[in-house]
Amino acid sequence: MTNLITDYDIQALVDDELNDDDAELVMLYILEHKWARERYAHLTAQKRLLKVLPNKR
Repeated sequence: MTNLITDYDIQALVDDELNDDDAELVMLYILEHKWARERYAHLTAQKRLLKVLPNKR
């Protein structure tokens, strides 16, 4: 993983698609950057809602 953390990296973290080392780097970045904290909070809230809402398909 590069030193530049992107929105895609945060999405991958939320979806548990990163290895442990990369996940740790992204979490450290999130702790240090407001935009990343807000995006992480948004994505995790969205994921929680999708789990509790009934599937209407």
